[in-house]
Parts: sequence; C-alpha cells; structure tokens
Amino acid sequence: MTKVIAGLMLRASVVLMGTAIITFALLWNAPGDPAFAIAQARYKSFMVSDIANQIRSEAGLDGGFWMAFQSWLSPLLVGDFGNSLVTGRAVWPDMRSAVSYTIPLAVLGLVFGVALSVPLAMLPPKGQVAGWIAVLWRLHPLARPFQPIG
Repeated sequence: MTKVIAGLMLRASVVLMGTAIITFALLWNAPGDPAFAIAQARYKSFMVSDIANQIRSEAGLDGGFWMAFQSWLSPLLVGDFGNSLVTGRAVWPDMRSAVSYTIPLAVLGLVFGVALSVPLAMLPPKGQVAGWIAVLWRLHPLARPFQPIG
C-alpha cells in the first residue's frame, strides 16, 4: 500500500513540477516586458528604463529563466506568497477572497455532476430514449474513466 501511495505521490510531484515549468515558461515568453507593465501599473504613467531595471532586479527577472523560476518557486514551496509587485500588499488575502468563491463553485459543480451522472448510469439501455441518453452520455468527456499515460 505504501508503495502505491509513494508511486502516486511521485507522479503527482512530476505533474506539478511540469505544470509549474510550463506555466512559468509561457509567462516568461509572453510578449511585452513584465517590468514595464508592473511599473506602469504601480506609477500610473510611462517611465524611463532605469525604473524598469530596478523593478526587474526587485522581482528577480534579471537572472535568466532558471534563476527567475527558482526565485518564483522557492517561496511558494514553503507557503510564502509574498507581496504584490504592483500594490505592495500581501497576496494571500487577495487569493483567499478569490478562493472563497472558487471552492463553492467547484463543490456545486461536483454535486451537480454526481447528481446527474448517477441516475443516468442507472438507466437501462433497453428503450429507445434510455439508449440514446446512454449513448449521448458516453460521448461526454466527463463520462470517460481516468486513464493515466504510461
């Protein structure tokens, strides 16, 4: 049992690390300079490049991709979400207010999905209507079982 749990934890950590790298790479390669965007949001005007360089070093964006990724990920691993580069306020209270809306919506979606899928799964595919409902439900992506790759 511990071998299975260890394997699942290893797979989960690989997926989380891959997702973190891909997400950071997409943000890193997005068009525009994040330092200019942060400075423009912070000071509400266009500014000279020395302010952008200061923000770039403050945010850890001047050390290359892997150094910036490490400075972004290291505090997250210990639960430190830091302060906003735009407002200077702590990020966690803003995240907590956003999550307070997200979690009930996710739970409601799960309840709705289970409430819909259980009765549909119990329908016998004998009649014309029940057969079509079962066929249509089998085409839905949520009706497919999870099959990990590998």
